[in-house]
Amino acid sequence: MISSATAEEQSPGTETVSRPLDWRKPMRNAGKLTLGRSVQAVCSLAYLAFATRTIGLDGFGKLVLIHSLSLAVTQMARFESWQTIVRFGAPAWRGGDPVRLRQVLNFGLLLDLAGMVFGALAYAAVLYPLGAWMGLSADARNFALPYGLAVIVMLNISGSATGLLHLLDRFGSLAKASTLEPVIRLIGATALFFLGGGLKAFLILWLIALSASHVATVLAAFTHLTRCGAPWKFRFEKDAWTHSEPGMWRYAFGTFWVGTMNVARDYLPTLAAGVVAGAAGAGLLKIAKQFSDVLTGITTKLLVPALFSEFAHLKEGEQRALLARLNLLAVALFLLVFLCLAGFGKNLILLIAGPEFVTAYPAMLWFAFAGVLGATSFGFETLLAAIGAIRQVVWANSISLVLYFAAMAALLRPMGIAGVGMAAVAQAAVRSTLLWWNARSRGHPGRRE
Repeated sequence: MISSATAEEQSPGTETVSRPLDWRKPMRNAGKLTLGRSVQAVCSLAYLAFATRTIGLDGFGKLVLIHSLSLAVTQMARFESWQTIVRFGAPAWRGGDPVRLRQVLNFGLLLDLAGMVFGALAYAAVLYPLGAWMGLSADARNFALPYGLAVIVMLNISGSATGLLHLLDRFGSLAKASTLEPVIRLIGATALFFLGGGLKAFLILWLIALSASHVATVLAAFTHLTRCGAPWKFRFEKDAWTHSEPGMWRYAFGTFWVGTMNVARDYLPTLAAGVVAGAAGAGLLKIAKQFSDVLTGITTKLLVPALFSEFAHLKEGEQRALLARLNLLAVALFLLVFLCLAGFGKNLILLIAGPEFVTAYPAMLWFAFAGVLGATSFGFETLLAAIGAIRQVVWANSISLVLYFAAMAALLRPMGIAGVGMAAVAQAAVRSTLLWWNARSRGHPGRRE
């Protein structure tokens, strides 16, 4: 999974100094990902329109519950191996050290395997009791078991491959792979709309689309591997855990915990809405979050991956200079999109999802406003993680997540799904403040813990 350098890249081992600061580089890499995200955004709205009109609010809600439960358990149990590979693989790649890089990649692969095993065990344990609690029938739960296990395998097999593609600036390959899932969903949902299809048909379609995207990511990384020659060939070593670098285990578990909290923040509200308001409530919350994700996706899917990869190659002061420019850009962009959603969001929901889902509009605005608050500090978490200050990231996310769940528990029943959006605003405000304070208090961005 190692590619030879392109004409624009330095050959490994020929130069060990940091690259000169170019604040536009993350934007160019994000621009490559924008192609994939733009396709995803358009296709996701289109296939949601077909899905909601084919299986209705209740059927769509059950689809959301099963898929969200699978993703939540999978991603809460898996390690963020791609961040570990970028964090510890960048010095090896930059310094032309194939042995060190091979050890990092092997470590990432074993993390993926561990996540696969833990995720399968956890999913099998929670599916039936939690599914019954959310009102899923026995038949739906029986079908959800193989579905969720397949999702677990797919999400874990691409972790290390994603990390390597980030490390080598192969954002074009990532963009191409990411477009497969929404395109396949759209084609399949269109066919099911005209030919007829129920919940099981849509679950099968969702699984095929997800599998295609993650398999394509692995194939892209493998293609770059086969194109490169010695000494950058890769071989799997089963004892990679015994050759981990100092701090790698702590960093891996730190990113694991942060990733788990992010997943809990993204998926547990949907599951909670399913428990309190049934499948219909989960479906409405999904629509609200889907539209507001136009905001959060800008950072989590575009700027953050590109920024994290660039931070791994920069010197101390360059990181803050880069961050200052991109933070201002992100806030301005978020405000613009938020104003568009406030003005046209209700008509957009009515046009795409139908009149049954218009009540999701207030919740959508709350989630969108939470995205604006998150934009004020989106790069601080990336900076702290890239320089190894994972402890501060863990604490900021832990404190804000406890507040989120407490506020959600208090507001969900009296306020409905809008209460979940209000809780998200409180969480985003506290998290942004803590991340900003931690990043500022370190003072020296290159310092390691």
